[in-house]
Amino acid sequence: MASSLANNMVTHDEIVYNMAKEFESKGAKPRDSLHLACAVKGNADYFLTCDH
Repeated sequence: MASSLANNMVTHDEIVYNMAKEFESKGAKPRDSLHLACAVKGNADYFLTCDH
């Protein structure tokens, strides 16, 4: 299962919030922006989403 691959906890900080605002300014929804910013900060190898 994909959840067993997640092994890092990324904390929200000013860098994450600023990055999320940048993604949001380009059209991403607020929650999606935060999700993506955390993935970038955590150096994720994969990014999975269930959006339609």
